[in-house]
Amino acid sequence: MQEQESGRRVEAGTFRDAAFEGMHGSILFVGPQDKWRMEVDDGDITLRQGDGAADCVISCTERGELLRLVRGEQNLVTAILQGRISVEGDAMLAVQVAASMPSLREPETQAGAQ
Repeated sequence: MQEQESGRRVEAGTFRDAAFEGMHGSILFVGPQDKWRMEVDDGDITLRQGDGAADCVISCTERGELLRLVRGEQNLVTAILQGRISVEGDAMLAVQVAASMPSLREPETQAGAQ
């Protein structure tokens, strides 16, 4: 998610995070300017720019909305109820992953940063 807000950005990469243990699946984040794909495999997370088939598609038309979601600054359920974000496919996976997003902001979750 290339656009910057509050001086922070989301970077592509591979992470390990205990908050994602037990989760498996792929999520495609579709925004007005780009698409990002997240693969989750029992605590291992790969985030990259791109497209492709996914278990769940989270999309919006508002610039910055997905970025706030990935950073853990936006509650997924609230955004869905307000019509700012839509979810197709495995909605439970979307809710589980969104609930774990804030932990991705912690520096120690990045692979190799320990």
